[in-house]
Amino acid sequence: MRGLWGPGKLDNHIQELIACYKHKCNLLLEAIAQEFPSDMVVLRPDGGFFVWCKLPSDISSKSLLMAASEHGVSFFSARDSLLRQWTRG
Repeated sequence: MRGLWGPGKLDNHIQELIACYKHKCNLLLEAIAQEFPSDMVVLRPDGGFFVWCKLPSDISSKSLLMAASEHGVSFFSARDSLLRQWTRG
């Protein structure tokens, strides 16, 4: 493994990945701002891979997922995530 990465190569690769995912996240947030209802709550991440959105009450995450999948887009609902189980009080 050491020979593949060499001194500083892993750190450089990690920085490249951070920049790439930051760019992708910004593109996603721009698209959400342009295309989604203005009353949707969007939590901008400080880091990590996920953008959390709270849909307006008249939009079902299940129906949105079905429509999104027709365009090659996927997401998971907090209803289906372990995070929901961890945050239940």
